[in-house]
Formats: sequence, structure tokens, C-alpha cells
Amino acid sequence: MDDLKERRVTKQPLEYPSAGSTFKRPEGYFAGKLIGDAGLPIPKGVERIDLGWRPGDPAYLDVLEEILKYIVVEKATFADEALRVTPEFHEKAKALLPAELPVEYIPHTELKARSANAKAIILTGEFTGYTNVILTAGCAY
Repeated sequence: MDDLKERRVTKQPLEYPSAGSTFKRPEGYFAGKLIGDAGLPIPKGVERIDLGWRPGDPAYLDVLEEILKYIVVEKATFADEALRVTPEFHEKAKALLPAELPVEYIPHTELKARSANAKAIILTGEFTGYTNVILTAGCAY
């Protein structure tokens, strides 16, 4: 038992947020969570975490801010439509991200297609258009 504890302490990056677990992402795959608005479709086989309990609650920005406290993120991917349709709202979301984090923009249709590879989709109570982000989870070591 002491050996197991010692291996965990020496091998796991305790200085990074982990939400209780750490893992090494397989080469060529992304392990990510998608935070989405209330209307985002969930592909078959992807875990659904539906937090919305009434319109606007919880808010997308509140969920994004909280999730970022617990996971290591390598990249954020947004729909490029967010830049045109809800630019002020999108800037608030970007401001929550670490300053050096790479940000990618893709068409919303592609974002929905990529959601099939997400480990989980977290739905909020948000009804603002194009408030979806794929957070590609990194490995802390």
C-alpha cells in the first residue's frame, strides 16, 4: 500500500488542477469536454452532463469559468460564427481562458461534427447563440 501511494505522489503532477484524475492523452486523439448551450445536439455515445434547469441557469460563462479551475487545457475551439453573431459575449468567454492558450475557430457545423469525439458534453442553461467551446484536455506531465 505504501508503494502505491509513493508511486502516485511521485508520478502525478499535484501542482496542476486535475478534477481528481490525471491521464496521458493517446497520440492522435483529443480528450476533451465540450461546454455548450441548451440546444447543442448530443451525438450518440457521448456522455451528456445536463446542468440546465431553467433558461439561463447555469450561465455558460459561469460554467466555463468553473471548469477551467479543474482541468489542464491545451486548446480551445470555438465556432467562427461566434465572432460575428455574438462578438461581445464571445470576448467575455475568451477573457476567461489562460492568456497563452491556443484558440482555434472552425465552422459551427464542424464543431458539432467534432463533438462526436468529446469525452463529455456539458450543457448549460444558456440560450445565447454559438456559445459552445471544445476544451482539449492536456496532460499535466
